[in-house]
Amino acid sequence: MAKRHPFRRFVLVVLVFVLAAGIYNIKHILRAIYPVAYEEDIYAAAQEYAVDPYLIMGIIKAESGFDVHAVSHKDARGLMQLTDETAEWIAEKLGLLDYDVTLYADPALNIRMGCYYVRYLSDLFEYETKTVLAAYNAGPNRVKEWLADPAYSNDGETLTHIPFRETERYVNKVQNYEDVYRRLYSADAPVQ
Repeated sequence: MAKRHPFRRFVLVVLVFVLAAGIYNIKHILRAIYPVAYEEDIYAAAQEYAVDPYLIMGIIKAESGFDVHAVSHKDARGLMQLTDETAEWIAEKLGLLDYDVTLYADPALNIRMGCYYVRYLSDLFEYETKTVLAAYNAGPNRVKEWLADPAYSNDGETLTHIPFRETERYVNKVQNYEDVYRRLYSADAPVQ
């Protein structure tokens, strides 16, 4: 008959508890490094325009770090860093007759406009995320030029190479953030 070792069982239970607590704490630490604000606005606008909320979180993290008052060196503004020209174009498409560029600091509106723009780019570039993100950063007309150049696209639809280092870094950064946000927050997503 095998001898029972209650101390081993105790050690095993303690070890499992410590590991579980460690994983729980790691998630809290990572959430502190990758916070998300305006979650309800993100989920609502992402659902309205059928875009991935974690992609939107990744864009916001890369663009503004969730700072609603962020202004770039190119004068892009708000959480999703929309230029005045792009924001005015989106406002016209959305029928926002009373839109004024000073409204960029309204988180819900900025997120909604950014989600609309991501959806527009997704439709334009056939839901190819890398291409959509390149267009979000470098502009859709420039990306169309890249797609027409065999040095950057083998098929005219997918970018195989991004010629701007800044845009390439941006695309990689957003995709990494998207993955992190999906892993950290997907269990908390509201049921739609």
